[in-house]
Amino acid sequence: MHPSEAPRPANDAEPAATVILLRDSARGIEVLLLERPHHRGSFAGAWVFPGGRVDPEDAAAVAAGDEQAAARQAAARETLEETGLTVTVESLVTVARWTPSETQARRFQTWFYYAKAPGDPVMLNPDESVDHIWISPADALERHASGLFRLAPPTWVSLSALVGADSADHALARARAAAPDYFESRFHADPRVVLWEGDVSFGAPELVDAEGPRHRLDMTVLPWRYERTS
Repeated sequence: MHPSEAPRPANDAEPAATVILLRDSARGIEVLLLERPHHRGSFAGAWVFPGGRVDPEDAAAVAAGDEQAAARQAAARETLEETGLTVTVESLVTVARWTPSETQARRFQTWFYYAKAPGDPVMLNPDESVDHIWISPADALERHASGLFRLAPPTWVSLSALVGADSADHALARARAAAPDYFESRFHADPRVVLWEGDVSFGAPELVDAEGPRHRLDMTVLPWRYERTS
């Protein structure tokens, strides 16, 4: 889908932004994950990418009504505040926009970006995170499958998309050449199965077991299973 054909933003969802920092290592491509405090805040106890909501000053810094420009400002600001790492707005490569299900109590519509990580050390904000790790996408998914990591569905799917990337530059080039993905989440009767546009049962939960195209994440057991057909 071309960016100009993006679904309209959900009016009751708060805007937010997330940055997937990429670096190369002897073990291959790695991403930065932060462990959120276990007893408070959004995604308590989960391992997440740096990011947060779009604040009024982010929107004030760009042209009025430019949703993604404000999100880019927030992405760079949140990365600096949470990790001490500086990424420029211009270096961010748009990957996806995630819109949560209408059943969620507090909703954040979040732009996801790739950025190449600077070589500086990570300096955590203790109010935001209790630990961090540079890890390959495959290893992060394996830790989740064994119950060692808690991941939210957008984090899990984003990690799975990076499995097999040869390098940070390869992942960035691939993202620049592709249109962003738009994930508008809906749940089957079982809230452990999340559906997105392109699934045979998106908007028609009675068809969840019908033959047809798939775009869903089955979280009923570990490891989770992501299905996406054209």
